[in-house]
Amino acid sequence: MGARLRAVLSLLLWPAAALIGRLRYAQKFLLVGLVLLVPLVVTANSYIAVQREQIDATVREQQGLRYLRTLLVLAGDMVQARRSAVSAGFDLSVNLDAALARVDEVDRQVSGSWQVHAEWGKTREAIVTTMEMATQAKSVQFTKYQEASDSILALIVTLGDRSGLIHDPDLDSNYIARMLQDWLPSLGDIAGRIADLLELNSQGQGDEQLKVFMELGKYFGVVSNSGQHLARAADAVAASGGDDGVVAAIRSQSRELHTVTEAMGGRLALAVKHQSLQQFPSHSADAVRVATNNYASVAVSSLDRLLQIRIERSTDRIERVQGWLGMGALLAVYLFAGFYISVATPVRRIVEALRAVAGGDLSRRVEISTKDEISFIAEVLNETIMTTEAATGRLALLASSDPLTSLPNRAAVLERLDAALLRVQQGSSLLAVLFIDLDRFKLVNDSFGHEAGDTVLRAVAERLITGMRRTDMVARLAGDEFVVISEEISEIGSAVSVAERIVASISEPIRIAVNDTHRDVAIGASIGIAFVATGNPVSADDLLRDADVAMYQAKQKGRGRVEIFDESLSAALEHRVRTEQDLRNAIQCDELVVFYQPIVEADTRSIVGFEALVRWQHPTRGLLAPDAFIPVAEESGLIVPLGAAVLLQACSQLSQWQRERPGCERLRMSVNVSALQLDHPSFIPTVAAVIETTDIDPASLWLEITETSLVADVERATAAFEALHDLGVGLALDDFGTGYSSLAYLQKFPMQALKIDRSFVDRLGRDPEAAVIVEMIIGVARTLRLLVIAEGVENEEQADELYGLGCTLYQGYHFGRPAPAEKQWQESGTSIVAV
Repeated sequence: MGARLRAVLSLLLWPAAALIGRLRYAQKFLLVGLVLLVPLVVTANSYIAVQREQIDATVREQQGLRYLRTLLVLAGDMVQARRSAVSAGFDLSVNLDAALARVDEVDRQVSGSWQVHAEWGKTREAIVTTMEMATQAKSVQFTKYQEASDSILALIVTLGDRSGLIHDPDLDSNYIARMLQDWLPSLGDIAGRIADLLELNSQGQGDEQLKVFMELGKYFGVVSNSGQHLARAADAVAASGGDDGVVAAIRSQSRELHTVTEAMGGRLALAVKHQSLQQFPSHSADAVRVATNNYASVAVSSLDRLLQIRIERSTDRIERVQGWLGMGALLAVYLFAGFYISVATPVRRIVEALRAVAGGDLSRRVEISTKDEISFIAEVLNETIMTTEAATGRLALLASSDPLTSLPNRAAVLERLDAALLRVQQGSSLLAVLFIDLDRFKLVNDSFGHEAGDTVLRAVAERLITGMRRTDMVARLAGDEFVVISEEISEIGSAVSVAERIVASISEPIRIAVNDTHRDVAIGASIGIAFVATGNPVSADDLLRDADVAMYQAKQKGRGRVEIFDESLSAALEHRVRTEQDLRNAIQCDELVVFYQPIVEADTRSIVGFEALVRWQHPTRGLLAPDAFIPVAEESGLIVPLGAAVLLQACSQLSQWQRERPGCERLRMSVNVSALQLDHPSFIPTVAAVIETTDIDPASLWLEITETSLVADVERATAAFEALHDLGVGLALDDFGTGYSSLAYLQKFPMQALKIDRSFVDRLGRDPEAAVIVEMIIGVARTLRLLVIAEGVENEEQADELYGLGCTLYQGYHFGRPAPAEKQWQESGTSIVAV
């Protein structure tokens, strides 16, 4: 995969590399300068274009504001004209013709940009029609004026949307635009209508008093709502941190409008309370209308100021970017010219020196007067030239030997095998390759440190060299793997005898230094042998692989032995690899099935728990027992995800039983845990996550650990057990009596139960020593206050004898075979007991 990726990258980059390679230094610097400057210029121009677009948008808003100003004035004049029309002897001398003319002028200049000319025409026609109805009844005139005012307010909203005012990106500008478009015109118009309604009613031309009160209440709701919107908008403008003058003006107008609006509200409440319109003087509404008009005038000026400030800022940014861009371009050209002059000459000298060294002239030196990194390169190059010959020798040595043991390394082994294979094809003798892997070396490394491990490796190398012929090659491949290559072997038995002597030699104790003291450690070796004879062509890699496969077989058969490669071993290895691949898929595809075997209480013969036992429902091989795949899982590391899957499935089943089956509330579930799982950093978090996911009581989960897990790494086991104990999980020591644990370990680790190995139970009634051992185990458990579970109880005689010896819990075929969850309760034939 890596080679393919490099090939693709080389193919993609070849045109650029070819182009750069054809250019001289001056051309390369010019190209680099263009590559750097062009993006800079493009970026700067893009930024300038954005600023200009913002200026255009702001100018468009200014034009809209200009149009809006005339409409606001016209709206105010319409309110005054309506008041004059409905009032008796009240003439405000409003010149609507002049206001219309001002709007017409602005419309001719800018309305084409927003297509509001048609809307203005309709509004203008409505206003002119209203002006021609002076002879009509006052109530009719009031209605027509209302319609014309509504048309102006709708046009203001349309204009604010199409000119972009209402979509202004700045918070303060946006809120002021909303004031001018939505709230101030509406507030001024409604305040005028309130005053006009009062005037019509006083003349006896309005509706009945109840309807007038209802209408006034509706209008005052609009006034109150608009006043709240305006107050919040003024606060938002102040909070935006914009222009101080604008903030002060808006706050001042907001306070004034709030004062008169509150006063009008109080008088209106008084009028409603006394059911008298005389309690509500019309000048209160007039005061609100006047304050609204003043607010609108200030808001227009403030918004125009903010828009102009934005235009000036954008213009200033454009001028600054253009200035910095010009200065940057000039500076870049100047620096690139100086860079070329300071680099080109030293580089040329360095290249000339390298060419001389490549030609074999090691007397050449580079002289550079600069004080930069190139001078450092020249110094390093001069030092490199002086040490090239010595470094070449050292590199040749390191390329073919192992620095720790001084033995040949893998590269030397492959080279020797290639030559030896050619000689075998030309002669009649055998070529033997002995693949040696140390036993229990990891335990030495983990227990006494890597320095002790290095001592062992050097000692093994010396013993190998001592026992070999001068024509044999002894090499170290990696880690604790060694190889012996023996040529001109007359028969297979000779190589086997050599391998057996190696096993005996390496098995002798090796003295190491530990904490200023010396101690002897015993390791061993497993050896696989592969042979090549004339007429049997094979590659060096294949020969090493075959020897490795034979060594693996020696490990599988108990270690400390010698195995010879044949095709059956290759088939076995292939079967193991296929099993590992299938198991990996099985974990991902949920092919693992959990069976459950009951654990019963000795006195009542009732179920107190189950042990979860994994099976594999293989798609082609059928249901597989653990022996068919658990060893592969442990060797490949798949035992960690496999164990997590089994734990989750078992705890989920326990949770279901505890919820759905009466009497199962305190049922326990035992799950086996391997040493690899216990040692893995994800194990404790996995257990905690499963408990939380399945929502079980941690005390109802028991984890069964073998004795070998305790002694493999006592410190790590202690830390893991303490973490599990903190979670509240129970711990049981499985297969007790067959391992290496001691009473000290049992006292140190927080165990709750011991499981007597089935080998002792099976011998009860036939071997008196078995009864003694079982009685001793039960006595130890009783002393340490531990529960005792006897495994493999196959008949009633065994159960009775165990009961007589004091055993408290049984597990075996006599009480129930492992079965799927759905069949478990039918097959067990026992009841449930809460313990």
